[in-house]
Amino acid sequence: MRSSARAGSIALLAAFLAALIATSCLPQVAAPDAAPRTAAFWYLWYPQTTTGHYTPSTQPYSSDDPAVLKTQIDQMQGAGIQVGIISWFGAGTESEATRIPAALSAAQGTNFRETLYYEPEGIGDPSSATIDSDLTYIDQHYSSASAYLRVNGKPVLFVYADANDGCGMADRWAQAPETKKFYVVLKVFSGFAACANQPDDWHQYGPAGATSDQGAYSYSVSPGFWKGTETAPRLARDLARWRTDLQAMKASPARWHLITTFNEMGEGTGIEPTSQYGTAYLDTVRDVLLGSGSTATTAPATTAPPTTAPATTAPATTAPATTAPPTTAPPTTLPTSSGVCAATSSHPAISHVVVFSNENKTWSGVGGTQFQSMPYLNSLAKQCRTYANWTETDTSQNSASQYLGVTTGVKQASGTDNNVLSDCNPDITSCRSLTDNIFRQVRASGGTVRSYVEGATTGCSAAGNAAKHVPALYMMGGNDQSSCSAEVRPLSEFNPNALPTFSFITPTLCNDMHDCGVSTGDAWLKAHLQPVLDSAAYKSGSVLVEVWFDEDHPVPNMLLNPAIPAGVDTTTAATHFGALRLWEDLLGLPHLPGAAGAVDLRPSLNLQ
Repeated sequence: MRSSARAGSIALLAAFLAALIATSCLPQVAAPDAAPRTAAFWYLWYPQTTTGHYTPSTQPYSSDDPAVLKTQIDQMQGAGIQVGIISWFGAGTESEATRIPAALSAAQGTNFRETLYYEPEGIGDPSSATIDSDLTYIDQHYSSASAYLRVNGKPVLFVYADANDGCGMADRWAQAPETKKFYVVLKVFSGFAACANQPDDWHQYGPAGATSDQGAYSYSVSPGFWKGTETAPRLARDLARWRTDLQAMKASPARWHLITTFNEMGEGTGIEPTSQYGTAYLDTVRDVLLGSGSTATTAPATTAPPTTAPATTAPATTAPATTAPPTTAPPTTLPTSSGVCAATSSHPAISHVVVFSNENKTWSGVGGTQFQSMPYLNSLAKQCRTYANWTETDTSQNSASQYLGVTTGVKQASGTDNNVLSDCNPDITSCRSLTDNIFRQVRASGGTVRSYVEGATTGCSAAGNAAKHVPALYMMGGNDQSSCSAEVRPLSEFNPNALPTFSFITPTLCNDMHDCGVSTGDAWLKAHLQPVLDSAAYKSGSVLVEVWFDEDHPVPNMLLNPAIPAGVDTTTAATHFGALRLWEDLLGLPHLPGAAGAVDLRPSLNLQ
């Protein structure tokens, strides 16, 4: 039960065990020598806790029984799970005193690895001195075991967090000297990516959500969430959804693939066999991870994790998350993008601006400030300019208000416009904007404007897409409405070799990463952005490209032009209004209200 109450008194948690499987018949999955590592949270507190709404196929069982522990290890290995993450509440507690040593012993001679989940952070805020003492104890009692998981030669430790934790937790862990001896994986909290002190990795434990994509750090999946004390599930079980979520996890480039959980039945999150769903959830894990009907890949039991794994598999303990290296090198099939940015010291005259819009990511959601979990964008970001601290139009608003804000220079909550505060459709009078905007400005200057909408087949339409991501549809002042049919066009008409003055491109809800993962968005951008970079106009320096996200803070954004220097700008307070000002400045347009007071981005971009 994941709450401070659960940590204080381990109650209402669940037990299980499937029919015992002959261990001699089970193959072993390969040892987790390299990322991604597939792990499940594994609880050794039975029969002391209750089982809630699900009844393990074999019960009662005891976590004190070595045969039970061995069977559970075999079940996890047989499904392709490489690591068990075991709760640790402190020295001398029941599971700590006998069960953790027994679990490590049960894994000897196999490729299965185990690590601990440091639970005291879910109960309070241990001081650095307490953390130091606890780590010394863990090091002396457990981490030398052959079955204990090590990464980069360091024993791994996952750390839980409560709802009130923030950067202070990361500070306390960084200040404990013993931390340097461990590979620490902290639980995420709001704003974690901006903390000055960063651990080796981050993870989420939130089983009420079906999935959690933490970029290059971790990808977590939950089969369901139904506490034994509650009458309805917070996350209902659905085998089809479970299979889809597992497939997304398997495809993720994250360093950790986490299953929440193997046997936490008091919260209804387990995948162990039960009388209610049999072996279906465990079988689905095996089918997805190892192939339908397959058995785990046999690997010699002696292939324990190396003590000196390549450092590139994870960021250093004290390195900021924003500078984490990519999980893997970009595939050799990626374009080299030689000279995309940092190719000239001259200040070119910009005559075309192309904006690729994307959805709802922070830097942590894309792997760090150079898109480390998106191989194609990462290959570009290492040459071009990103901003560590970029703020959307209004941190309290949603898509429509962000898209209108960046194109009108007006905060939709300010009362100076028609106040498009929700994701309503523009055919509603209250959802129409009459104020001036970048589209009308370009039109008035004699330039050409196009909003390219993926999925649409006719002009002035968001059919097959979402109107809230097509800001031109909301513009109803001046000649906006009469221009809509000619200017809001299907994406199929986009021609990288014949660019309008200003292009705003809206992918579908999947391709913009609103409904699908970053790997989908990365592949889409490779297919549609690269042709722009290959065009004669871009190579001449006359095109500015922006990879733009609407929310959330800090918002990932990247700017590309041959004159733009490489690197992450950590000092400029960039904003959506700053992006609007940049477009206006480069195209010779006057400033709209919000843009007038925004920071000028041109000096940091070598543009004028």
